[in-house]
Amino acid sequence: VASTCDEPSWARECLNKFKTSNKTILKDIFHYTEIHKGSKDGHIRSICSRIGADPRETLFFDNQMNNCECVSRIGCTVVYTSEEGITRRLFNIGLNNFPSPSTILNKPKGAYFW
Repeated sequence: VASTCDEPSWARECLNKFKTSNKTILKDIFHYTEIHKGSKDGHIRSICSRIGADPRETLFFDNQMNNCECVSRIGCTVVYTSEEGITRRLFNIGLNNFPSPSTILNKPKGAYFW
């Protein structure tokens, strides 16, 4: 999890409280979380550094095009989710096209970074 937010402690608390449909606490699903104020590319670089991975070995999903743009620039395969979130369809698009370094999959026509 790479989350940029104004209240990192609150986001961590949510991971400790929210459960999946099979009653698994969200924090127990993820191997690593990076939650703080800052940029998404900084988060991904930090995570990759800590686990010894290259960003080109990373599949990234986000609903904000500005995050998709900056993370794609460091070499990640990116899937734009819009307000849908990560659906099975979008997850499969990511998996089926991985690796596609520096590519934004499911990018809407005419989308741009401002």
